[in-house]
Amino acid sequence: MENFSRIEMMLMSDGLLKLIGDANEAVKLVDDPITHKAIEAYRNRLVALNSKLCSAISEMENSK
Repeated sequence: MENFSRIEMMLMSDGLLKLIGDANEAVKLVDDPITHKAIEAYRNRLVALNSKLCSAISEMENSK
């Protein structure tokens, strides 16, 4: 399997950041606390995934 390039990984990070922003906006649109918790859990998973991806990008850049 071929590895992702730095540019591809940056594009994925940008997409995750957009999803995180959308989740933040969604919380503002809903009054239900249960829905807030679900959105926040989803957002937290996206943040963790983006952090992992950014670490991989950083490692890729440091290994050059």
